[in-house]
Amino acid sequence: MKILLGIIILFMQSLPFPGPGGVSNAGVTMTVVQHPKNTSCGGTGTCIVTTSATTAGNLLLVISAAYSPTLRTYTLASGDGTWTHCPASATSVLSGATHLYADCAYILSATGGATAITWTWNSTVSAQNVEVIEVSRSSGSWVYDTGGTNTSAGCSSCTAVALSLSGTNDYITQFGELNSTPSAI
Repeated sequence: MKILLGIIILFMQSLPFPGPGGVSNAGVTMTVVQHPKNTSCGGTGTCIVTTSATTAGNLLLVISAAYSPTLRTYTLASGDGTWTHCPASATSVLSGATHLYADCAYILSATGGATAITWTWNSTVSAQNVEVIEVSRSSGSWVYDTGGTNTSAGCSSCTAVALSLSGTNDYITQFGELNSTPSAI
């Protein structure tokens, strides 16, 4: 039996309107700059992920999964500017006597220079994993497109989140927290 908590977040490029003879969406490159994580946070509701110095203007995404015997909610993320809680991203499932949670927050245009990102739940959790993803783009700016979650309790072949893109040049992040090793995603 597997338990899946899945989050998919889509960010699209918002390119400047091209002038005469200009081409929209041509040649935009998106690059994952860094993807550090801290998988040993436990005993508190706060987890710090050490990063290389972030770059101004880049997309930052922080994702956390936590285990707790009682219900928990996201409180805040900090480091490198003002974080926005991902809409429709919080998900949880009860497995025996333990709740499994996953949630995320993002910054569309980082201030830059941060070397640590902090995630905080509303109270103590028994275990917590936090990941930070920084993505650069060659032109344009980031906008939040869509996101969603899927919770599958007791599945043997778990289904991921299905979403409709409104952009044509999206950066897509999928996060899954499983209580056993997946055979495919």
